[in-house]
Amino acid sequence: MTKYLAEALPHGIDLYITGETSLSLLEYASFHNVNVLIYSHNYTEIFGTQNLANKISDQLGIKEIFKLDEPHY
Repeated sequence: MTKYLAEALPHGIDLYITGETSLSLLEYASFHNVNVLIYSHNYTEIFGTQNLANKISDQLGIKEIFKLDEPHY
């Protein structure tokens, strides 16, 4: 589960949203000072996640959102 987080780290992320988690992912994120939002798997499908990301970015004034290339989409 750390593969996608590792892919996102070079973008300077500080928040990682996921519907899947493990202790190793949480420890890896903590080590890299990245917050993890565990968003219920039922709501992390394509549109729900994109909408959540848009709302968070609007509220916090975040300029860039990017979607990782995930093979299940």
